[in-house]
Amino acid sequence: VEGQVVDTLVTHVVVPDDADTDLEPVRLGATDSLATELAHRPDQTVVVPTTELDDELDRLEALPELPLALHVRPETLSALQATRDLDRLDRLGDAAAGKELLLQPWVPLDEEGWRRTGESQRVLDQYVRGRDALAALLDADVEPLVRLDDDATSATVGLLRSAGAGGALVEPDRATTDAASLDTAAADTTSFVSTAPDTTRPVEVVDDNGTPLPALVLDHDLADTLDDPDIELAAHRAATELAVLVAEQEGERAVVVDIEGIDPAALTLLTELIDDHDHLAFVAVSALFDSDRARTPDGAPVRIRLDPTPTPDLDNDAQLLRAGDQDLAAYAAMVGEDVLVAPLRTVLDAAADESLTTDDRRRYTDAVTDRIDRDTDDIVLVDTGRVTLATRTADLPLTLHNGQPVPVTVRLLLRAEKLVFPDGDTLTVELEPGENPVDVRVEARASGDARITATLTSPDDHLLLDDAAIPIRSTALSGLGLLLSAVALTVLVVWWIRTVIRTRRARGTASVDPINPDTDPTPGGPGPGAREEP
Repeated sequence: VEGQVVDTLVTHVVVPDDADTDLEPVRLGATDSLATELAHRPDQTVVVPTTELDDELDRLEALPELPLALHVRPETLSALQATRDLDRLDRLGDAAAGKELLLQPWVPLDEEGWRRTGESQRVLDQYVRGRDALAALLDADVEPLVRLDDDATSATVGLLRSAGAGGALVEPDRATTDAASLDTAAADTTSFVSTAPDTTRPVEVVDDNGTPLPALVLDHDLADTLDDPDIELAAHRAATELAVLVAEQEGERAVVVDIEGIDPAALTLLTELIDDHDHLAFVAVSALFDSDRARTPDGAPVRIRLDPTPTPDLDNDAQLLRAGDQDLAAYAAMVGEDVLVAPLRTVLDAAADESLTTDDRRRYTDAVTDRIDRDTDDIVLVDTGRVTLATRTADLPLTLHNGQPVPVTVRLLLRAEKLVFPDGDTLTVELEPGENPVDVRVEARASGDARITATLTSPDDHLLLDDAAIPIRSTALSGLGLLLSAVALTVLVVWWIRTVIRTRRARGTASVDPINPDTDPTPGGPGPGAREEP
């Protein structure tokens, strides 16, 4: 019907004052995330969620001119390299060209959760690996900017500063607005605000030492405006809101919006509208930190502390990872940092991913321990049977078997009650693949049977590889034994000689005839054959 209202549209109309030509600009920065699920599995396989990644790349490629600050997951880049998916890796590099890469750990972490369990070094190591992966695989510099988690505290800020952070992006609901609730560790409470901080100017977050770190507060209101099914309406509303900000606010302003999940078509239209405005512009996020700082009425920089929030308990998770670290460190001391160790280290690094549960992490750490056990199962002492020592000091012949395809370093510990080891009872031995003869100098304290207990471990004694009891028979006499034997032999010889002499003398006496009164001539008596007169 002619004249009937079929639809209505309510929008903002901004009419700037023609005389007002000295308006300060509003500069916009945008952040986005390119992240997929964890690709590295406990069994060392790598499964890249290609469909999810392709969707992310399609979206990023639709915004070639927008100066984005990207959260790119370094573990995804490593997974593409490991699976030789160089086409997607090149595609990602091309899409990220001209964008800023934000500082990231290798896998997403709950930094505060790990810090509270005493695992700050694990966090720092993750950031080193993440930065190296981004720089190497995308051939780009990494901006020292981080996005703070929901449970980040002032102590987290200090940790991230140690990881290389020079600026932070903060959620608006994380900023402390009540000065009475501020941590007393703050060095200067006069700069803290008691009302909501201005989110269109850089502020400062304070670490646990009271040292400020530049920060920008994310503008979720603008993101909500853009996240509308009606793309054209959403873009015009966002442009109008920004124009109002230009007209109403004094001084230069900086707005940061997270565009994750927003239709690229709405962003493209917003970019066109902004290009037509003299006082609006999209710029790199890092450039926004150079904007005029928010200040208190006294002119001091506005500082905010992060409200403490519940942090997940990662104590059991930390124990699992520490045990895995110890096993891997011991194994690395045996075989060196080579192709055998690197995949296992990757599994442990992947186990820190914040998306995993404690049971998930246990599967990762168990996989590392089981692999080390299998690899060291065939590093053993070969059974030599009973060993006979014919001399007091001799070389004990042992054989160690290395079933690994690479040389390994082991420690051999020897214990015995009746034997001593002149060269020491602990030996560090490098074993080539296969059989390795090892001579151990031993000294017998006494003749007879003895037993040597031999234990084979990693160089740090953490991994027990094998142990064995070696029976020893010593036929050699010690110095005291020889002396006692000589004395005993001397006594035996003397006794034998004396016995022989006595025996001969006795035999000599027994060979003389006995005296017979009937025949023996006695002086004055009758001779033989004489007859006595009557």
